[in-house]
Amino acid sequence: MNAFLLAADLGDFLSTWYGILLFAVIDIVIAVIIVAVTYRWVFKYVFDFLAGLVAAIVTSPVWLVVIALSRVHMIKTNEYKHLFARRTVAGRGGKRIVLHSFTVKDDLNGEYTRLGEILHKTGIEKLPIVFDLLLLRVSLVGVRPLSVVDEKFVSGEDYARFSARPGFVNPALLYAGGQKELSYADMFESDARYAAEKYGFFVDIAVLVTLLVRKIRGERAALTGEPAEKSYAEILFENGEISAADYAAALAEEGLPLPAALKAEIGTETEAEDASAKSDAPAAPSDGEAETLSEKDEESVRPQEEE
Repeated sequence: MNAFLLAADLGDFLSTWYGILLFAVIDIVIAVIIVAVTYRWVFKYVFDFLAGLVAAIVTSPVWLVVIALSRVHMIKTNEYKHLFARRTVAGRGGKRIVLHSFTVKDDLNGEYTRLGEILHKTGIEKLPIVFDLLLLRVSLVGVRPLSVVDEKFVSGEDYARFSARPGFVNPALLYAGGQKELSYADMFESDARYAAEKYGFFVDIAVLVTLLVRKIRGERAALTGEPAEKSYAEILFENGEISAADYAAALAEEGLPLPAALKAEIGTETEAEDASAKSDAPAAPSDGEAETLSEKDEESVRPQEEE
């Protein structure tokens, strides 16, 4: 009887607007907890796929325009032969992945084409990475993609950053505390901290909200400083933390050409090594010294011959 009355009271309660609201809130809380607990294993991939799908649909008119203009530009100028450019970066666990962008530079001289300069300045150059997001090669929120050469020089605690997938929006926007100029050390610290987060769902939401707020305020939302200006290997080389030979070996291992500055540095180091080797080598004897040494050698040999 009491159970029946309790069920009747509960039914009456849930039929009210506040009962329905409370029931909905409880359901939402339970759903959020489930998503948060399983986010890194399941729902992050689901959200990334949905984000890529929506982005591909929304930007489809831009795709059509850029592809048409690029085709016309390729036929008229013959400045480049491929619509898409490929870039190999280190993904999760250091695994090599290929990211795509529109081709914006001339194949012959490496300079921006007229159309490519517009795509580069407007950011449309990176639009094809939407399909990399759709294929789950990258994430909506994740660590900054590093080249395969840079990955070779990341070690120690900093390598923990590679336990997370690279992404569009870097968590340094949240962890860096609003710093405008970041060093690689700052970025690696924030990346490692992000990778170690157990419940990444709330972190990703916070990063996206931070990005949105900065956009609304008209603030710069992209990373600035060392990561935006030069590669990690270049910074290490300029600071003297790696030698020109180490840098050249890493590039050669990936089949990449040497920059002009690096070639000059290697030539300078080679000349210095040759000069050092010459200074350490014993000096050649003069004519007089050679004759004296020859006479001494003969004297040392004669007793042995007499014996």
